[in-house]
Amino acid sequence: MRPLASSRRLAGQARRPTATEGSAPSGVARLGWGTDSRRRVEEAMLNGDEEAPPPLKLAFGGGGIYFWWELGCIQWLSEHYDLRKTLMVGASGGALAATLAATGVDSEAALESAHRLGKQYGIWERPLGLMGVWGQIVREWLEELLPENAGELCRDRVEVLVTKLPFLELASISDFTSKADLIDANIASVHVPFFMDGQFSTLTRGEWCIDGSFQDFITSSNSDLLTCGGNTVLFDYLQDSYLASERADFMSLKEYDEVKKLMDLGYRHAQRLYDGGEFDRFDSSMCRQGWRWRLWPQWSFGS
Repeated sequence: MRPLASSRRLAGQARRPTATEGSAPSGVARLGWGTDSRRRVEEAMLNGDEEAPPPLKLAFGGGGIYFWWELGCIQWLSEHYDLRKTLMVGASGGALAATLAATGVDSEAALESAHRLGKQYGIWERPLGLMGVWGQIVREWLEELLPENAGELCRDRVEVLVTKLPFLELASISDFTSKADLIDANIASVHVPFFMDGQFSTLTRGEWCIDGSFQDFITSSNSDLLTCGGNTVLFDYLQDSYLASERADFMSLKEYDEVKKLMDLGYRHAQRLYDGGEFDRFDSSMCRQGWRWRLWPQWSFGS
C-alpha cells in the first residue's frame, strides 16, 4: 500500500494562528474545506462552472488486525474534530473504522465489546482462533455498538468497498437503507474467503461478495475507489514507521494489551500527520481541545 506522498500537502504550510485570532465558541473543529479549497469552489460558482472540486475524504485501507491501529487514528481525530459530517471511505477493516467513526462509537467501548465477545467465543482457547467464527463475532459486535439510526448517519457519507463476484469487480456501497443494511455491507467488505465463516463469499444485496481490499492485497497498492485520485487523507498502517516492529501476520490473533498498543500507535500516527500538515488540506483552522486553537469555522463536509 502506497505511503502518503509529500506532494499531497498544500504548498506552503499555513502559519498557525494565535489562540486570540478570531476566537470561536469552544468545541471541536469540523473537518472541512480549508481556505484554498473554499476559494476554488467560490470561483467555480462565480464563473458558472458546472464542476467544482470534489469534497475531500478520510480513507481507511484494509489490514486485518491493524484495524485497531486505524481505530487509534480515529480516536485522535474524534478528540480534535467533529466527524459527524465528514466524508469517509473504507475497505475491509477500514470500512469498519469509517463506520464506527461516522456513527460516533467510542473507541474504548469498541475494544471492550470486542474483548468480551472474544472471551465469550473462546477465541484464545480455540486451536484455529478466529477462523470460522470471526464473521459472527463482527456481526454481533456491530449490532451491539452501532446506534439504531446508523444507516441514516452513514448514508451518502460513508463508502463501504466490496469485491463482487465472479469478475472481482470493486464496488462502493453508500446508499444504506437501515442499520441492518449497513452491517451487511460491512460484513461483505471484511469477508476474507473461508476465514470468516467457512464460506468462500457472502451474499449482500443479492450479489456474492468478498473482502473489499482483495485487489489491494494482490497488487500491493490502494485502489482508485479508496484513494479517490489523491483526494483523500489515507490511513494505511504501512505508512507508520513506528509500527515496523509490530508487523507480523496481519490476520494473527492479538492479546488485549497488544491491541491497546496498536491503538496507541495509531493515535500517535494521527498526531504526526497533523503536525506534518496533512490535515491542512481539509481545514486550515485547526482546533485542539485543552490547548486548542479557536478559530471561526470554515466550510464543512455536508454543510
